[in-house]
Amino acid sequence: MLVLISRDEVLALRLQQVAAAHQRELQVVDRREALARCGRDEPLEHVFIDLNVGDDALEFISEMRAGPCNPVIVAFLDHFVGDLPIRAKLAGANRIVPREQLERELPKILDA
Repeated sequence: MLVLISRDEVLALRLQQVAAAHQRELQVVDRREALARCGRDEPLEHVFIDLNVGDDALEFISEMRAGPCNPVIVAFLDHFVGDLPIRAKLAGANRIVPREQLERELPKILDA
């Protein structure tokens, strides 16, 4: 299962279209729903989280790492400013990428 946590509806639609083209479903969920899905029968493969949602994103990454599942967490943001990318990595994100890079790389991620 692939999930996206972001408030950007336009981005979500674009990423969902890419996933659908690869016969995959990307579900847009909130933090609580993503955590609730952790450990269910259908495992979370990838979690894509928008760091622009603030410190909640960092807390979510830490909570996900402490939970029963171990998805690949790809954090993304508009611009790399300050120490947010470093803090996301320390919280447990596997990768931190600019938003436009995520859009370009999603097909490769889905095909891996």
